Amino acid sequence: MQGEAALARLGDSAREATPYRGMVRTALGIVQEEGFLRLWQGVTPAIYRHCTLEVEWSHMNISVKLCFAKMKISIIPFDLTTYDTVKHYLVLNTTLEDNIMTHSLSSFCSGLVASILGTPADVIKSRIMNQPRDKQGRGLLYKSSTDCLIQAVQGEGFMSLYKGFLPSWLRMTPWSLVFWLTYEKIREMSGVNPF
Repeated sequence: MQGEAALARLGDSAREATPYRGMVRTALGIVQEEGFLRLWQGVTPAIYRHCTLEVEWSHMNISVKLCFAKMKISIIPFDLTTYDTVKHYLVLNTTLEDNIMTHSLSSFCSGLVASILGTPADVIKSRIMNQPRDKQGRGLLYKSSTDCLIQAVQGEGFMSLYKGFLPSWLRMTPWSLVFWLTYEKIREMSGVNPF
């Protein structure tokens, strides 16, 4: 989580002439100039995002172990739910079979849903982390993640929560494709039934 503050600062330095060079130097600079706790700024929206989207890693670890034991498990994060629902729909209600085309279409939908659900949390996290601070380290623009959300929607409209959606989607879709195709190959090699 502490790396999030350094990444946000590095992202800002790409748009402005700031002295940040590299992740470690940026993190050390933040600690020296603003204190250790500054690295934790934005942790709440980061946790929201990770809870919605990153749960599939634990699913993958559990599934790989259980595939070799020829067992099934049902975990319901949004990414998994989307992938599984689309895959089952395509296999059961269309002429598509359980193959790479079906897995690719399901992965595409999974990446889309992950971006739709994750982008608002990313926007809130970035705003919280990049807001100016007073001498006590309190944010000058937002009191909390909820305050940031309310101000964004009231001041700029609901769609302001989707600034950066396209880059997020273009990043999530290939990742989702690689993840789910790898998962399906491991499942197939271990002999676990897809349904």
